[in-house]
Amino acid sequence: MANIAEYRFRDYDDRTRAKDKIYSECGGSSSYSDTSGNSDSPYGLYITDECTNAGLAAKIAEANGGARS
Repeated sequence: MANIAEYRFRDYDDRTRAKDKIYSECGGSSSYSDTSGNSDSPYGLYITDECTNAGLAAKIAEANGGARS
């Protein structure tokens, strides 16, 4: 599994909402993995190459407050 995009979130709940939606819409738990982010946005999320619709996953991440890094 390879990471194809990273999104960072300021809020844990925003990342959790994005993960839940990506899980149900884009192929389950293999569609993403957690990362630590940075000091300004400490909750990170990788979209992986096992995601069935990476474009939709990116839109979901952004709609829930994720910023591409």
